[in-house]
Amino acid sequence: MKKLILTLALLVVCVSVRATDVLKLSLEQATELALNENRTIKIAEKEIQRVDYARKQVQGGLFPSLSGSAQYTRAIRKQEMLLNMGGGDGGEINTGDPMIDAIANAIMDAIMGGFGGGGPMEVGSDNTITFGLTASLPLIAPGLWKSIKLSKTDMDIALEKSRSSKLALTNEVKKAYIQALLAQESLSVLMQSMQLAEQNLENIRNMYNQGLVAEFDLIRAEVQVRNMKPMLMMAADGVALSLMMVRVLLSVPEEVALVLTDKLASFEEAILADEVPVVTNLDRNSDLVQLDLNLQKMSQQQQLIRTQSMPTLAAFANFQYMAMGDDGQKLHWSPPFMVGLSLNVPIFSGLSRVRQSQQMKIGIEQMEIQRDLFKDNLNVQARNTINQMTRTKEQIASNKESVRLAERGVEISQVRYKTGMGTILEMNDSDLALVQARMNYYQSLSDYLIAKSALQTLLGNE
Repeated sequence: MKKLILTLALLVVCVSVRATDVLKLSLEQATELALNENRTIKIAEKEIQRVDYARKQVQGGLFPSLSGSAQYTRAIRKQEMLLNMGGGDGGEINTGDPMIDAIANAIMDAIMGGFGGGGPMEVGSDNTITFGLTASLPLIAPGLWKSIKLSKTDMDIALEKSRSSKLALTNEVKKAYIQALLAQESLSVLMQSMQLAEQNLENIRNMYNQGLVAEFDLIRAEVQVRNMKPMLMMAADGVALSLMMVRVLLSVPEEVALVLTDKLASFEEAILADEVPVVTNLDRNSDLVQLDLNLQKMSQQQQLIRTQSMPTLAAFANFQYMAMGDDGQKLHWSPPFMVGLSLNVPIFSGLSRVRQSQQMKIGIEQMEIQRDLFKDNLNVQARNTINQMTRTKEQIASNKESVRLAERGVEISQVRYKTGMGTILEMNDSDLALVQARMNYYQSLSDYLIAKSALQTLLGNE
């Protein structure tokens, strides 16, 4: 239900963009828009489709294959066959009995005369037409079965890569969005400081005209205002650059104005109520899952190599419709049809498959070591991120109190200066302290949000 509401909200936002060329987004809306429009995600989705077609292609090997053929043959010169059925060197039968020999030789002469007098005999016909259908079906095919499992693992890897892309993109969008908010808050703090400096300059100028303060105080106030202008320009450039990064991640065109509706201070209540995890579970870490899937794939590839030494059995059928005849004669049609089984038993291949399997085994062992090392590094990274979140969460309350005290310090310094008890240096120092306190407050909020997003990516939580 929540996702449906968010989708409808994005639709309303898109309609608003078309109407006014202004795109207003919250952090959650920006993340959802990035997942729908980012080109990297679209590439990952296309990869899933490609691997799915490859998987279906391998599965097609389980089904019967059928092929048709047609052939016409014209005999320019027919094949000749020589029949020699006589006995002895002269081709006559000689049994020792003159009467039997005479009868037998007479019969053989009659027979051979029908075959051309014992000379060469042509075989075949002038024209031959053949139509054929050939079908085959694998019955026992260990290599094909392992290939199907391997293609299923490839599909799982593609899905996990797509999930990894979404997790990484979500983290990048959140980080860019929060950094843009920090840049805007920094610009706002400097603008407030600039307004305060200009207000102090106006008051000091009036007091100087009345002879109540020295020229030094007027010069210090003017220098304070002039020093703020380059800082404001740099802060404005930082806001433009950070918004550009958000725009690129969201694939928002330049002609559309981008407005971030969230404020860093609005996250304070949720941050203080958030419980920092103590124990991390990296089972869903996308990189770790991909390593496990690649290990599984390598194991299946090793099994596939072993299947090359196993026998295969296939059934086949062959049907032909043939016509033969000489020129000027009627064609004689015959439909031969055959079925059978084909058994293939590998015997020896020079130990190449054994050596290939050994190479794959060593590769698996290498990847297992890499996985253990990678998991240890992930644990260290997760622990550091948790420590950063804990430390930053404690700083938020302290920094907020510092802002309150700095604001009070500004008020006191202004009163002291107006009554002649304070100096312009005290007032400028209190202004600088207020700017620093506000910057620290917003920085701690952004640090926590960025660290939390990084931890969610490490844990594989969508």
